[in-house]
Amino acid sequence: MNRETLYRFFYGTATSKEGNEIRKHLEASDENWKEFLRERKLFDALLLNDNLEISGKTHNRNVLSHKFIREAIKVVAIFLFAIGISFLWMQESDNQDSKTVITTLNGQMANAILPDGTKVWLNSNTRLEYPVSFDRNKREVHVDGEVYFEVAHNTKKPFVVYTPQQENVEVMGTKFYVEAYSGQNSFETALMEGSVRVNAGTKSVFLLPLQRVVVKEGRMSVEKITDLDVYRWREGLICFKSKHFTEIIEGLKKYYGVNISITDRNIKNPQLTVKFRLSDGIEHALRVLQHDVRFSYLRDDEKNTFIIQK
Repeated sequence: MNRETLYRFFYGTATSKEGNEIRKHLEASDENWKEFLRERKLFDALLLNDNLEISGKTHNRNVLSHKFIREAIKVVAIFLFAIGISFLWMQESDNQDSKTVITTLNGQMANAILPDGTKVWLNSNTRLEYPVSFDRNKREVHVDGEVYFEVAHNTKKPFVVYTPQQENVEVMGTKFYVEAYSGQNSFETALMEGSVRVNAGTKSVFLLPLQRVVVKEGRMSVEKITDLDVYRWREGLICFKSKHFTEIIEGLKKYYGVNISITDRNIKNPQLTVKFRLSDGIEHALRVLQHDVRFSYLRDDEKNTFIIQK
């Protein structure tokens, strides 16, 4: 397979003729399919490491030069070793029923492109599972954590997101966020563009752009989105607007996957508006908060715990 054409196919900019040629090539032999899977792994790794340049729909220039390919393979060899620090990528088997899993660790993010061209961004401590190849009737993915989707439009193949609490979100093509961490009794879908249907238990609701649905302790509510900053984690930012100090601490616990306990009940709990860059780390965030709230903290690395005190 021509690598330039194949990468355009992965990126969602290949022509319909090119797409048909690739599909025929895959059907020709099992070896062709295995080659396709190997290239997909390379493509995802390059994309996540921001080392991939892909031409637009005009295809006026080469996607990758031979020199770049050689260098890219070296980069991927190093990168696949390094990703243990930032995220885990694995495939369960080399066949058409295999699953791809991307897992981000605490304080890390990742982005990828699904087999249909859908673009996804994973927040900290998130797991996304999807098939190497979607079936003919439906595109199904499983989320544990927080993910932003830009779904490739396909009216014949609905895109369905499943969560640990058995909620699901059905779309045809749209931009939206899903937050559903296992172990938390809450779920949220926030719609930026298009339309989605959210199903939770026996309840179902359609969302309009700039609406969000929240399911907490079995109760469903639909609200207007008044603060888009809270969804800027895709840019590497953690934003809190008019949130109490204790609420901010809860947010930091979620994003960094650490335990934070406040031992002194006399510590003030004012409302604050703050922004942190995720990559700066939790101790930087705590030092920023110390400008507005008087406290000190102790760190226990063995227990992965921060103790906040006066």
